[in-house]
Amino acid sequence: MSANDPQTHLLQDRFVPRDLHTGDIIHNHYNSPSAPVAPLTAVAPTVVYQQTPPLNAPSVPMYGYKEIGADYWIFNSVVCGLCSAFIPFVTMVTGLFSLVGFVILSRNLNIGQLEPGHPDSERVGPALLVNTFSLLCIPFGMLYGWSVFF
Repeated sequence: MSANDPQTHLLQDRFVPRDLHTGDIIHNHYNSPSAPVAPLTAVAPTVVYQQTPPLNAPSVPMYGYKEIGADYWIFNSVVCGLCSAFIPFVTMVTGLFSLVGFVILSRNLNIGQLEPGHPDSERVGPALLVNTFSLLCIPFGMLYGWSVFF
């Protein structure tokens, strides 16, 4: 389009009463007459008491239990035991993790008696057993490691 083109003059000389947009442009204009604002009045709060039906199950106290993470220690012990047994250069690191798990689990072996209903009370014993097996893998890994397979 050149300056002498008739279409250019039509667009330049013509008054357009609205915005010219191309593409996906959305304008939200809300023009409404202003209404008088009513004064705010205080409303009395309504209190609703909801009664729950009695449950037949014994209620568990609503306090937080000490986090032991027996499931985590089972998984950690399996991984550390396998790594200790077959990868000699990580044996000391995984052995340290197993030792920490052994100390934590042995201190919390009687958690079911101290805190009845504790979610980890049934899993601490098996976790300690798996962790003990993981500790026994340390000397095997230090002496043999991968050489068992070759």
